[in-house]
Amino acid sequence: KRLTDAGTQVIVPLPLPRFGYWDARNCASPTIVRSPESCESHVLAVDAVSYNALARDAILRSISPFDSATAIDLMGIYCGRHRCETRASDLWIFRDSGHLTVGGAVLSAAEFAKAIDAVLDR
Repeated sequence: KRLTDAGTQVIVPLPLPRFGYWDARNCASPTIVRSPESCESHVLAVDAVSYNALARDAILRSISPFDSATAIDLMGIYCGRHRCETRASDLWIFRDSGHLTVGGAVLSAAEFAKAIDAVLDR
């Protein structure tokens, strides 16, 4: 509220998928190199959406009174139609159950740029 009262535009990312207690750091380095798929994890997209529903709704309700607050949904970047993956091709997207790697974060840069442009064009 203080940011919006000050006239600051705010972009709030909605929750990303969670992967239970999965953590890539629990995989031995040789395993990651030789057989990275054995270290991967995934969740069903429908489960990720369901798991995040309450948090998502709370965020949307909390920002709805403020014209200067916008939500950005990045779930489509990290989840396909059926599954959310911790790794895509040769890129580790998540480092643990709820944190992106640097490479995973870079995947959302274009969406953040669009959101910033939209806010600036208001």
